[in-house]
Amino acid sequence: MVLYPDPKKEPKENAVVAELWREFDIAIKNVRSVVVLGHSLHDNMLVNRLERLAPEQKLAVSVFSDADRERATELLPGAFIFELDFQPGVSLDKAMLKHLDL
Repeated sequence: MVLYPDPKKEPKENAVVAELWREFDIAIKNVRSVVVLGHSLHDNMLVNRLERLAPEQKLAVSVFSDADRERATELLPGAFIFELDFQPGVSLDKAMLKHLDL
């Protein structure tokens, strides 16, 4: 299922979407680390949930540009921000893996 960013969306109005968010909330409560790949962070609901991660949970967010880095740093100041260019042979940032204790 694809949920496009929409600042006016009301997930509680759609039972399927509301259930997806409930499942997401359950899932992120039970993890040590969350990695966000290829998301612009223009979805307020997602950012709100990431802001509420527990202090012991680690968060890493990929960015594509300096502007993306600034936005991610502003929205999620505790996150490890790293550049990722999706292409064949891409490798994960070693500092990010260390930050996530992986």
